[in-house]
Amino acid sequence: RPGATPSQPEASPTAPAPVQLGADPETGPDEVGDAPDWAQFNRQVGSVAERVRESVVYLAVTAPGAPRGDEFPTETGSAVLLSPDGYLLTNAHVVRAAGRVTATLSDRREFDAEIVGTDPTTDLAVLRLLEAGRDLPVARLGDSDDVEVGEGVVVVGSPLRLQSTVTFGIVSALGRQV
Repeated sequence: RPGATPSQPEASPTAPAPVQLGADPETGPDEVGDAPDWAQFNRQVGSVAERVRESVVYLAVTAPGAPRGDEFPTETGSAVLLSPDGYLLTNAHVVRAAGRVTATLSDRREFDAEIVGTDPTTDLAVLRLLEAGRDLPVARLGDSDDVEVGEGVVVVGSPLRLQSTVTFGIVSALGRQV
């Protein structure tokens, strides 16, 4: 057929337009259309993680009645420092059955924490570090009203007792009812 090549068949009137994946045959294998600069992207994610990491706190929650010093956490999780005087934000399910909450900062300092309030509907809880002083590394939060579907997010936390874990995700939806 005129104009058709083995690597690029002639388009039929009902077939969808071809999508170019990988190297553009016009520019060669060294140039890829509008591909992101992955090295720059990785540096940005690393930079965000480094700035946030010290304000992320590891939580160990023990059941009521567990003897002090002899307890094994019944629940673990993460929190983020919201204020220099020790207020934290975490998930309500992490502290739901708490007898004692111990918070470990990134510099390994440990503090007891008290539950200030919980909201099971949004799965949020506010805690306060006891006897922590006022010079704590606070996270700078963004405005959730500015978030759009498809944007990337960096998450720093302590899943499965693995402290300072960093992951990257994509906002898949907004305003979902849970």
